[in-house]
Amino acid sequence: MNVLCREMLLGVSGSISALSLPGYIDFLRRGLVGRIRVIMTASATEIIPAATIRGHTGEAVFVDSFAGEDGLFVPHIQLTREADIFVVMPATANVIAKAANGIADDLLSTAILASPAPVVFVPCMNEQMWFSPATQANVDLARQRGYFVLEPTLGTEIADLQPTFGVMPPMHAILEALAGILKTRRRAEQP
Repeated sequence: MNVLCREMLLGVSGSISALSLPGYIDFLRRGLVGRIRVIMTASATEIIPAATIRGHTGEAVFVDSFAGEDGLFVPHIQLTREADIFVVMPATANVIAKAANGIADDLLSTAILASPAPVVFVPCMNEQMWFSPATQANVDLARQRGYFVLEPTLGTEIADLQPTFGVMPPMHAILEALAGILKTRRRAEQP
């Protein structure tokens, strides 16, 4: 696969799958993405420390809208303006619902609403949560509003180690989807 993009903004919400992000980030940094900047929710930092993510990206990690981290005092504008693509991975039912309904009550949800770059949600949640009528309605609404929501896949439920539907797709499927979105965007931007 060729270089995916120059700069990716990665949003991390509070799913246990956040533990797998260091491997994803390391893979992306091996020539696919020039720079990865990260916004984490407070609940995501309870699962994996921001310092761990910073160690893998080599960049400041943003959690608070007003912290002035890395010289950025309006991160929901500055970070989104510089990104070629904004990937929310893992995306919980909560963050998808916030985006679909225009709720901006933390840095991640505010950045999603402010993003001029394509926003792609990579869901990861319990099978019952994914198929609940509320989540499905929010996914449909998010797609109607122009967000991209990938389909989760079959995997293992962390709580009981049973097979379940709702885990993040494998990396190759995520990369194919992102490449397609970026290719379409580049075509649309050409005069």
